[in-house]
Amino acid sequence: MININGIDWGKLTYQDIVKHLNENCNDETFFFEFKKDEVNSNGLVKEICAFANTFGGYIFIVVDDNKNITGSP
Repeated sequence: MININGIDWGKLTYQDIVKHLNENCNDETFFFEFKKDEVNSNGLVKEICAFANTFGGYIFIVVDDNKNITGSP
């Protein structure tokens, strides 16, 4: 699976994710999906299944399509 800024998942911090969103991440891709905090649970389950059935990736819950963090860290 792809790493964010070359950092393993277990060692990521909030600051690493913010840096990635601001500098490296252009749009949603095969590996990155953005979901606002009012996400529908059925839709989220479908996204998780889709990622689990491919190469994995990151679903950023509380990040909107414009890469704005809409929830608390």
